[in-house]
This record gives sequence, C-alpha cells and structure tokens, in this order.
Amino acid sequence: MTAEQVRKKAAFRRLAGKPFQLLPAFIFIALTVTSHAGSFSGPNHEILPAVVDYAGRDGLSSNNYNMLTGAGGFVQSFFPSENHVLVLGLGDLMAWPRTVTDLSASTGPADGSVLLSWTSPAADGSTGTAAAYELRYSSVPVEAPALDEARFFLSASVTDFAAVPAPGAPGSAEQLSVPGLEGGATYYFAIKARSSWDAWSYLSVGATAQARLHAPVFSGFSGVGEGSVRIDWSCSGNVSWAGYRVLASTAPDPLAPGGAQVTSSDTYNTYLSSSGLSADTTYYFRVAAIIGNGASISYYTAPRGISTLADVPSAAGFADVEENAMVFGWSPNGNSGGTLYRVAFSTAPDPLEPEGAEVVSSDTYALSLSASGLAPNTTYHFRVAAVNRAGVVTDYA
Repeated sequence: MTAEQVRKKAAFRRLAGKPFQLLPAFIFIALTVTSHAGSFSGPNHEILPAVVDYAGRDGLSSNNYNMLTGAGGFVQSFFPSENHVLVLGLGDLMAWPRTVTDLSASTGPADGSVLLSWTSPAADGSTGTAAAYELRYSSVPVEAPALDEARFFLSASVTDFAAVPAPGAPGSAEQLSVPGLEGGATYYFAIKARSSWDAWSYLSVGATAQARLHAPVFSGFSGVGEGSVRIDWSCSGNVSWAGYRVLASTAPDPLAPGGAQVTSSDTYNTYLSSSGLSADTTYYFRVAAIIGNGASISYYTAPRGISTLADVPSAAGFADVEENAMVFGWSPNGNSGGTLYRVAFSTAPDPLEPEGAEVVSSDTYALSLSASGLAPNTTYHFRVAAVNRAGVVTDYA
C-alpha cells in the first residue's frame, strides 16, 4: 500500500470516528480509483464518474471514479485487479431533505383549529420522498419554533393534537388541520422533514395564524314580555377577552333577512336582554363569538325564535244587555289586527277563581263577545286576555 493510500485510510478513520449530529450534514462514501485509466467492469460492479447530489440539488461532478456497494454503507474491503486498486476515499454523498419554504397557516375550518399548508420537499436525492415530518408550535411569540433550532426542539409537537400525515412525493400539496386549540389565540408553527436515514432538513419558514373561535351554544329564552326578551347561551374554549355578537330580526334567519330590519348587539356577557320590541311578534336570534370589533368571529348559532307577548287588552264594558244575553267589549291596547283574545266569564266574582261555579271560556279575533243563554236577573263577571302567536296567554284584564 502506498503512503498516499495509508494517509487516506487514516483520514477516513478519523472522519468515521466523529459522533453523529442531528443537524443537516452529508456523509461522503466512495472508493477512489488509483492506477491506470481504462475500463473496470464486471458482473457485480461497475465504476462510473461520480455525480454529487445534495439537498435536492445536482449537477456537481467529481473527477474521481467512485464505487459504492450501497447507499449509506461504507465499503469494507479492497477490490484489487491487475490494473486497478480500489481504496476508501471521498466521493458521492447522501442528501438530506430540502427545506420547506412555503409553510403557511390560516384559521381552520373547525372550532379551535388552525389549517397548515406546505409543499412536500425532496429527500434522499432530488426525487426521493421524505420519511416523516416533525411539526412544532407555540403560542408565545418569543418561543416561536421557527426562530432557531433550539426553540424548535423545545416547542410542543403538533402530534399532541393531530396525526401528522406521511410525506407525499416531492412537490405534493400537503395540508393538516390542527384541532383542540384555544379559540382566538395566536399560534406559531415550523416544520422539518426527515429522510429515511434519519437526517433532518433545515428549519422551515415560520407560519402564524389565529385558531378559530369556538361558537356559542344556545341555552334558552327568559323574561319574555310584551316588548322584551332575554336570550342566554354558553361558550367555553375561547380566550378570556372574547366577546359575543347577537343578531335579532323578524326574518327567520337574521343573516339572510330578505329586507327585514336586523339589529346587532355586542356584549361580554353570556346573555342579552332586548327591549323595545313589538308585541305579539316573533323574533329570531343568532349569536357568535368575536374578538375586538369582529375582525375575528366564530360560526353563528342556528336561528332561534321567540314570540313576544301580546298587550293586555283593556275591558271597555257591556252593551245590548237583555234577560239572557249581553255583549262584552274591550280595546286592543296596542295589539295589531288579527290578535286572538280569550274571554272567561262566570257568576263567580273572579272567573279565574270560580270556587266551584261554572266558567265559560271563548276565543275570538273580534274586540267583543256576545254571550247568550244566560240566567235572568243574574250577575256575570267577565275577564279578557290576549293570546300571542306562540299560544302564550297574557295576563287577564
């Protein structure tokens, strides 16, 4: 063995003895041809000019003739012949994955989610597919995983919330919806790709997005009056500074009013009392979570409707009193035409508390009721109430 060959073998042993690092690096593995030029081929091996290929970039070629028995493996023996001697040297290399340069983030399609998108990089050469991805995130700006390698590996893994997809062929469009996040919070993301031989790409560009706010859940209505109503809802999973927007309209869907008036009210409470409404009218409500002036907003609840009470009518008196008949009348007191009224009458002083006396109840859309078949020389007591569109009866006059 020549002195030059001994020097190369010693240099290789020093290189092979260095510890493996996770940072992107490439390993040179080759056999250098010494001696004469000429053909060296056989049934098992063929020596060809080396082409250097690294990080998905190729086109750099060496002047050496290199021979590898397999990617990732060191040649462990010599291949002597009459004209050539092969020794360990530096030549072709294995490539680590390309860096993801187009990672992007946006508010996700589901409550508490962020949608990530990127293009799959080449790995193990210009056409190979990466073996896996590592996605990291943080909700603290100074701890964003894209700032440096240390912050990346100290950040939490997206696998806490979702299964990261296996890499597709180079150039494939990749997407991942990350669920389970705090609604309205801002998150910072970065990604690395890993090759089949456990080499990592350089750190990607960073991507930032706000998780979609969780939508409120309708609880119910209370405090229904002639011109007022209270709507209640619940909501959890959002940032503490999130508020709510309530839409109200006589249209069945306040988001599609079809020309009907829509009122919008913002509040930090989980309820809203609406006043100044029209009596005996059905109103529909929808609620969404918001941040600020609504630049960030959740999905709205489904429309929920409630009818205000009708106004209590005012008793006007009697007319056409006869031996066994009379007419009882009242005024609408603000109720619209077409309002239904319920009249109760009895010989008891209060038809609502007859204490065993007979009570007659009649419904009418008119503003009077003609009672017949009464007993002569008998005192009758009448009370009237209005019934709203939902069948709810007002107080009796």
